[in-house]
Parts: sequence; structure tokens; C-alpha cells
Amino acid sequence: MEMVRGNRAIRDHETNNKELHLFKIANKGFVRYEGQMVYVRDDVVRQPDVYKSTRNAIVFTLRPIDEQSDVLPTEDLEPDFLSEVYEESAWGLPADELRSLALSRTSATVHTTSGSRAIYHRSNLVRVYVLSRAGRVCEGCKADAPFATPGGFPYLEPHHAVGLAKGGPDDPRNVIALCPNCHRRVHYGRDGKRYNAELIRHLQVIEPDEVST
Repeated sequence: MEMVRGNRAIRDHETNNKELHLFKIANKGFVRYEGQMVYVRDDVVRQPDVYKSTRNAIVFTLRPIDEQSDVLPTEDLEPDFLSEVYEESAWGLPADELRSLALSRTSATVHTTSGSRAIYHRSNLVRVYVLSRAGRVCEGCKADAPFATPGGFPYLEPHHAVGLAKGGPDDPRNVIALCPNCHRRVHYGRDGKRYNAELIRHLQVIEPDEVST
């Protein structure tokens, strides 16, 4: 599957000033309207086709245009581990090669929808590199990841030290891997701002090439 025609129309609908509406098959001969959506990201995964042959498939992540995201900041949505089939090959790359790829794919592109919501296009490679860099240890408190995902990867959450909403880049030098406890501490703890400043200083040690913010 390639990023052409209908697939490209989904990805570029905001750029082309087109609305995106989602319908799902309900019963034979009927569809159910799910509402107006906005494109968030796309992933390439290996999936069986109708003939049960495995091939590359483009999986789109869409979000309702009027959906509120006040549980977690938009730029720190928890990773979608359903795309682990895609990530498995990336996890096997040498660290230097993975870092180089992550730096080349970084993006902090912001699109504003008609619903006045900012949608951030994040690079999967940045997330994979950061989680690989951390190994099985939280880069904040240094505790082991609390559990493994169904694919066997340690569960840690990428956190943008300087949020995308504040102009921070989607760049390995601005993203740190945290356990869920540390991640909530940054966003909801009494000392969250101070703790985040500590994480920024730590990032400057583990990723010595600084980024402008």
C-alpha cells in the first residue's frame, strides 16, 4: 500500500482544506456515521490482506474534531503499542543508526483545525529511539519499567520536556522516557515544574547536542 490517492487525501486533508468524515460498516449494506475527524498520524504495519498474504498496510490514527483531551496534554498521549509490529524492526537497529534516523524524521508541524485544536504530527522513530535509549529503566527515577507490553517491550512513556504547544521540538534531545508515575508527577505533581527542569538538565547529559526552543 502506498501513500497515494485516497490515502494521501486522508493525510493531507487539512493542508487541502478538506473535511474528513468517518463511516464504519455496521451491518451488511449499512454504515454508521462516526463524525468529523482530523488526521493525527499514520503507521506502516505488516498485515494480512483479503487473500491472507502478508503485506505492508497504512494504519491511520484519527481523532474526532471536537474531542477534548484534558486528561493528558496532547503532545504526551500514551504510545499506541498496537503498532509494535512496525516498531519491532526499528528496535533491532544499532543505537547510532536509530538515533540518526530519529533525528532525520523529527517533526513539530502543527495544524490548526476548524475546531481550533492543534494536532501534532509525531515521528514514531523518535519514540522508538527514546524508548530504546532508556532500555528498561525510567530516565527520571531510574526505576525499572513497571511491566512489559504484549509484545515484550518495557512500558515507558515518552515525555516532551518542552511541550510541543510551547514550541518544543519533536526531537530525541527534547524527549525523555518516563515511568507512568514520573510522567504524572511532571504534569500533576506539586513539584512538577521543578522536576521537569531536572529532566531537562538530565537530557542535556544523555543527549549532549542541545536543541533550540
